[in-house]
Amino acid sequence: MADPIDQFKAVTFDDIDQFKVAPDPRQVLKFGKNTGSQAHFESLPLDMQDRMLAAAEAYNAKTGKQLQVNSSFRSYDDQKRLHDETVAAGRPGVGPNGQQVAPPGKSKHGTGYAIDIQQGIDDPEARAILQQYGFQHGGKGDAMHFGYDPKSAYPQAPQARSEERRVGK
Repeated sequence: MADPIDQFKAVTFDDIDQFKVAPDPRQVLKFGKNTGSQAHFESLPLDMQDRMLAAAEAYNAKTGKQLQVNSSFRSYDDQKRLHDETVAAGRPGVGPNGQQVAPPGKSKHGTGYAIDIQQGIDDPEARAILQQYGFQHGGKGDAMHFGYDPKSAYPQAPQARSEERRVGK
């Protein structure tokens, strides 16, 4: 039988790396307006925020640049407004730059498991890093769109970062 005291073992310096504190998002992400704002980003599930921050850190370390968030979490009303704009413009479901705009209730943005990153359009390095961190690229029809699967492989353990943010450390 295991000694109950083992659960309180001292944390060594070798263990510290697993408890990285998430960076201030503004250090590695550039935020847009409306659904691309930091407030909308912070409405995403914590595990997705952590992965995006880790991917943005990796991108920043490699390129010295920040990823640009164009859109993240969208409420039903946000999605309806965006879709209604495409209908009013005579191109139902197609945004001004040719990107797909799903009807309300049909977008992964409404679930918090999608994010639009500007570099998805023309930056293969950003796409590769985001995919490494579990984000699936939307392809040519929606080049800035990245879906997120919380069960996808991830190169680092994000749980400690999420926990620290949940308890406000």
